[in-house]
Amino acid sequence: DLKTVLQGTRNAARSVVLLSAAQIDDLSKLPVKEAAQTIGKLRLSQEALEHTYLSILISQHKISAKAAEELFKNLKGVPGFVSTMKKASSSNLAQQMGHLFELKLANEAHKQGFSVLGIGTKFRDVAKKGLTDMDLLLERGGKKFFIEAKNYPDVGWEALPLFRKDMESLVHAKEVFGQAERCFVISNRPSNPNVVAALKAAAEKNGVKLIFGAAEKAVSQVF
Repeated sequence: DLKTVLQGTRNAARSVVLLSAAQIDDLSKLPVKEAAQTIGKLRLSQEALEHTYLSILISQHKISAKAAEELFKNLKGVPGFVSTMKKASSSNLAQQMGHLFELKLANEAHKQGFSVLGIGTKFRDVAKKGLTDMDLLLERGGKKFFIEAKNYPDVGWEALPLFRKDMESLVHAKEVFGQAERCFVISNRPSNPNVVAALKAAAEKNGVKLIFGAAEKAVSQVF
């Protein structure tokens, strides 16, 4: 029952109203915007919103109940947690993969001793001449870390212009958030060694640490 799958998290807040399994199932089948509008009308508390979107992701078979419990335990209350789950509930596969990877990285960062200050934090970027997202804003040992995350099965030449722009965004983020270590995380090392070389050159030019690997391995290389 999706209503009780996160029962263990209710001890600290018994007044939290959770939606029924039937309600969750209905919401999980709606387009993201329509689901968000329906949920908004319910005027749920922050904690209830977190439960709701975790349950939607479970219903959509994007995360397991065990993973949902861990995400709630480690990321509850983090700015951007709900909005990132909302984006991950999309039917767009690329969007799903990207935002689920951000959640995995944030969860792993918490487990490895980082404070997660924000997920998908918006800021005005002069490189892109508009608003963009800081995928993860972390802190550990008195140091801040900017994380740009990419979850691609493989990376080809066509992605390089975008990736270079995103590296430049990491540089300009200091104008909003202050000085920080800059990290560009890609879930899978590109199969083409020439693409890897081009990425390394772009990272070096922008003073960015280039990291390849799944969440646990990637986060271990940040600090």
